[in-house]
Amino acid sequence: MKRTSKKDETIFYCVSNIKDGLRYTPKALTEYIEYLYYGKFGCFLEILKALSLNKTILLNGFRFCDRYIAHVGLHLGCKVIIIQHGRNEYLKSKRLSLVIKKFFTTSRYSYEMLFLCVLFAWFSVVRLKTKKTNSCCSLLYFTNNYRHSWINYLSNINVKIIDTKLSAPNPISWGTITQIPRVHYLPVFLIDEPLNCTIGMSNTRYFELIDNLIINLNIDKVYTKRHPRSDNDKFKNKLKIIEIDGVPKNVEVLIGYESNLLYCGINVDKFYKFDSNELKIKSTKDLQKNQEGKSYSDLNKEDFLCG
Repeated sequence: MKRTSKKDETIFYCVSNIKDGLRYTPKALTEYIEYLYYGKFGCFLEILKALSLNKTILLNGFRFCDRYIAHVGLHLGCKVIIIQHGRNEYLKSKRLSLVIKKFFTTSRYSYEMLFLCVLFAWFSVVRLKTKKTNSCCSLLYFTNNYRHSWINYLSNINVKIIDTKLSAPNPISWGTITQIPRVHYLPVFLIDEPLNCTIGMSNTRYFELIDNLIINLNIDKVYTKRHPRSDNDKFKNKLKIIEIDGVPKNVEVLIGYESNLLYCGINVDKFYKFDSNELKIKSTKDLQKNQEGKSYSDLNKEDFLCG
């Protein structure tokens, strides 16, 4: 999906799918982006071509595919831009059994595993015919965990890293294709996440915990905004859970895990957090609004490039 005819300025954004790309595209780069999906078989060769031609590569996470694309690209002399899309701690609660289960039970992850195999095989041949070149990497982040993860991973590669810390982006407009509207007040609000993929919590357990909370607190209705990666019919048969498009400014009870939406400035009386396989009450002090400061929306194209 191409956004510009300026081929020499094209930035190849390698993402798992179109939604993942559109939700996390900095405005300053929009007209220069060409999306390539490692979660789609038809794009595999396009990614290999971009890498072989030393193009500018953009990545937004610390997934297996992101790491290996960066590794290969930097070896071949690509300019690699890495941005942080969310605030979850990478590799936290990532049990090996969960990773294996995701690859074999979800088509998206199955394609990603296939892509990794193709990239590994291709690079094993290509690296025999090429020499390691000087390369540069631009790393833009808003949590130290993300920076440390990438710095540690790239430590064995001879690469110039320009790292820039930013304020966490506004989740009302970052991580969504269209800006999320605000609602003044709701009594109970659930910030949904696909926890079956994030921490391995089954949907059965997810709803069991919510149902228990509904009973214990005598809740009439729970309002929620479904996460973009959750199944469309996730709440279809849940009569007490009402889907809406907006996010409230004020709630009595907030339920969630680690979505950046928790930090968009919601006034909360009680906060219940999913924790491993439980739902526990937590201090509302943990939900302080993201600090204001320079973020992705304040940058121009040159701020993302590494030279």
